[in-house]
Amino acid sequence: MKKVLVLGRPGSGKTTFADALGKKLNLPVYHLDAFYWNEYWQEKPHQEYLNTSYALADKKEWIIEGNATKTLNYRLQKADAIFYLDFPLWLCFKQAIKRQWYYYGKDLPDMPKGCTSYFDFHFLCFLYRNVWGFTKKKQHIENELRNATHIPVYRFKSHAESKSFINTLK
Repeated sequence: MKKVLVLGRPGSGKTTFADALGKKLNLPVYHLDAFYWNEYWQEKPHQEYLNTSYALADKKEWIIEGNATKTLNYRLQKADAIFYLDFPLWLCFKQAIKRQWYYYGKDLPDMPKGCTSYFDFHFLCFLYRNVWGFTKKKQHIENELRNATHIPVYRFKSHAESKSFINTLK
């Protein structure tokens, strides 16, 4: 495994899993959210973000964590393994809220300066739109995975499964 995708609903633990996998496989880890945002939660120009996503996938080795459906097909063409954290909705809600509380008032790790954790109306909207509303994106991801028959897909339904897999790696 030299080019690995990590996908899953927000709050599923993609970042944590990708970081652990990167350490075990000695591969660089790229978190797409970190390339989507500029400092202080300012979105990057869309084309700049797309170009960066393509450039990451063109590298020799990587773990790319994030769903970004507009570049998913391109990343799938380049990947040699996919990890899909297909955890229950309630667990992702719980973890997203836990993460926000843990980093509350602090800059989020692996994000640009000023991307501070918050717990307000905007965060509640994020939860609704991205965690609850992941269904449409999940359908798109599922369709893409069905078409990517040349790539092994590791689908985990629980943290126990994903941790067990990490522990089997040398």
